[in-house]
Amino acid sequence: PEGLSTEAAPVLFLLATHGEGEPTDNALAFHKALGSEELALAMADVRFAAFGLGNKQYEHFNSMGKWIDARMAELGAQRICELGLGDDDEDINGDFEKWREALWQRLAPADDKERLGPP
Repeated sequence: PEGLSTEAAPVLFLLATHGEGEPTDNALAFHKALGSEELALAMADVRFAAFGLGNKQYEHFNSMGKWIDARMAELGAQRICELGLGDDDEDINGDFEKWREALWQRLAPADDKERLGPP
């Protein structure tokens, strides 16, 4: 239909950090795979946004969110909006809402000339 984008959908990452900055058990294989250098060519056309879930009381606050954001950019993917850092010690829901609003503005701004440009 006219007006619908033919671009691939953006990839959204929501990652928690476990223990001493490691991925959670269900993200171990993903973390290992994304560490592969073979992915660099495959990421050039990928648009992404990331939100980390953590607690500032821990030394490695949101290290997985920070890692995925940096790694995707390193692989050549295009960041849609700034990394969101949720803090469970404060207001993680409020942190998420601020990030979600910024993301939504990048995906569907009132003025289309801003759509998906650099954050």
